[in-house]
Amino acid sequence: MAKVPAEEMDFFEKVGYVFSLWNESWEALKLNIWTFVVLYLIPLGLTMVLAMLYFIPFIDAATGNDSFSATSAVVVFFATLLVIFVYIVILPVVTLTQLESAKGKKVSLDNMFNRGLKYLPACIIFSLVFMGAIGLPLLVSILLIPFVIGILMLPLVVLWATAISVFAMLVPYIIINENLGGIAAIKKSIDIVKVKWQWVLAVYAVFLLVSFVSGFIPFIGYLISLAFGIVYFCMPAIVYVRHIADKPVAAKAEAKDEKAAPKKQTAK
Repeated sequence: MAKVPAEEMDFFEKVGYVFSLWNESWEALKLNIWTFVVLYLIPLGLTMVLAMLYFIPFIDAATGNDSFSATSAVVVFFATLLVIFVYIVILPVVTLTQLESAKGKKVSLDNMFNRGLKYLPACIIFSLVFMGAIGLPLLVSILLIPFVIGILMLPLVVLWATAISVFAMLVPYIIINENLGGIAAIKKSIDIVKVKWQWVLAVYAVFLLVSFVSGFIPFIGYLISLAFGIVYFCMPAIVYVRHIADKPVAAKAEAKDEKAAPKKQTAK
């Protein structure tokens, strides 16, 4: 059976194509596996410490100990902010590593940090806008739960959060690929999703199917979803590079320089 060109695929064919990228995604991940491992060990370790801090009040309540004070609450609050900040700092570095892996390039951790951190201001702006767009409606809904309207708002808040996630999915890749600021990248992502929504939804659908496994099969399903999440980790970057991305700014500049350079005359 002849292979359908990407531009001629319908939505369901795109979903099947994206699902079939598991091997290429796994190979891209393996190419820079130790860089990815280190990048995730740092925030993972901090998250585990934070989780232990969150459990302190429950442990104290179970043992009849009232040692959890206002000072402890302040420590937990600032520890939460620290973990969130670390994840934001890691975001451009991980995204850059994904893009380089999707292009088949072997990279080093220090090089990714040096290159990735220059995109940090844009990622901070994006993260604040993203968390605000999802968090504020959720907070309002929770505060209004005693008045019933909050309960009625919850489904709308979930739909809103899903839509925000879809339209924001490309932002980290756009920030790096096109060297745009946070707000400009958000606007560009919205414009691209409107045109290439099938590719974006295909990626979203694959991760949604994978996540459903953990809900249907207790414990083992979670492990299966985790394994699929690892295998498909570089898949969004592959789809972005192949079917969504504009030409990178750096590549455009190189092409412009080559065009402007005088051509060498060949000897006759």
